[in-house]
Amino acid sequence: MPTDTIFAKDLRRMSVLENSPLFLMTVLTRLHRNLVHGRLRVHADITLEMLLAMYIIFENQPIKQQSVADYLMYDRSTAKRTVDNMVKRGWVKTMKDDNNQKTKLLALTDSGEEIRQVCSKVVIETRTEFMGCLTEEENKELTRLCTKALLAHHK
Repeated sequence: MPTDTIFAKDLRRMSVLENSPLFLMTVLTRLHRNLVHGRLRVHADITLEMLLAMYIIFENQPIKQQSVADYLMYDRSTAKRTVDNMVKRGWVKTMKDDNNQKTKLLALTDSGEEIRQVCSKVVIETRTEFMGCLTEEENKELTRLCTKALLAHHK
C-alpha cells in the first residue's frame, strides 16, 4: 500500500493499524454491516444479526433459544433481545419444550419466512457487490484463512 491508504485524506498513515489484519477485518465488517443495514431497511425493520438468527432458526426449527445464541456466539441476554425483537415483529414464534418447560423453542412464522427470503437476496447481492473487488479464488482464500484462525482459537 505505498500511496493508497485506508484513512481519510487528511489523516496521516498509521502502519500499526494498516498492518493489523484484525483491525482491517473489524473495519471491513463494520463497513459491510452498515451497507447491508441500509439496504435491508428498505424492505424491513431488520438487522443483519436478526437475519442470521432467522437462518439458524429456519434450518433447525424448532430450536432452543440457547442454541441460537451458541451458533451466533452471543451471550444469553443478547440472544434474548434479538429473539424478542423478532417475536415483536411477528417473524418468530415461541413455544415451550415438552421435555423441559423452562426451555423456549423457536420457529419462524410465515411472515418471518417471507422476510428471510426477501432479505437473504439483498444480503447476497450486497455481499457479492462488496467483495467483488476480490477474485473468486481470493474470496475462497480469505474464507479459508479466517476459518483457519477461528479453528485455532475454538474453545
